[in-house]
Amino acid sequence: MAEITHIVPVGHTYEKLIQGIRRFPVSKVILLLGDNPNLSGEPEAVKTSEEIVEALTGFAEVEKIEVSKEDVYTAALKIIDIVKKEKTEGKKVMINVSGSMRTLGIACYIAACLTKTEIYATLSKYEKGTVVGVEKTYTLPLFSFKELPKERMEILTALNKGEAAAVEELIKRMKPSLDEASKEYKSERSRLSYHLKSLREEGLIETEKEGKNIRLRISQKGRITSEKDV
Repeated sequence: MAEITHIVPVGHTYEKLIQGIRRFPVSKVILLLGDNPNLSGEPEAVKTSEEIVEALTGFAEVEKIEVSKEDVYTAALKIIDIVKKEKTEGKKVMINVSGSMRTLGIACYIAACLTKTEIYATLSKYEKGTVVGVEKTYTLPLFSFKELPKERMEILTALNKGEAAAVEELIKRMKPSLDEASKEYKSERSRLSYHLKSLREEGLIETEKEGKNIRLRISQKGRITSEKDV
């Protein structure tokens, strides 16, 4: 059976997190903490992470990774990278959002949907209005993102490697063998311009006019979209 890595954004609810983890097989736990120690509530999250490390010592490998708790897209990209690395090593990945802060929970859900990774949470058990444990765990359904045409995904992939100073630079990157004087080159330029307009309208790329040229760069949303179907 494959080893299982749980990615766990850490909030302030130790019991919900640790009990959720223990309801599944686990070989490794990656705790996500904020990259800004001055953020409100972060000292409490760090304390919770230390309690989790202590509870899992001798039971599972534990790693701490810092991510943004203020920028959803930046956090989602970092989590996607973590998922890809673990899956490349042959591990099954699960994401536990039982006690995450809201923004980080959203980032985890985006990453789970785009990488088709199981994501779960826990339902609290209450006694006299106080949380005393976990009633049950439940898996969150994954949302299917809109499929982009192959041509537009290829453009995003090309721009994910770096911005282009002009459409001509993007053509050279995608089809370096095309002769600039050929009809095929002019046709390719028209084709790209059409798709770039749609990508810009969807917020997947950003453009900036520089003299006669239009500089092209992928947006955070576009970068995440290009990571789809890991």
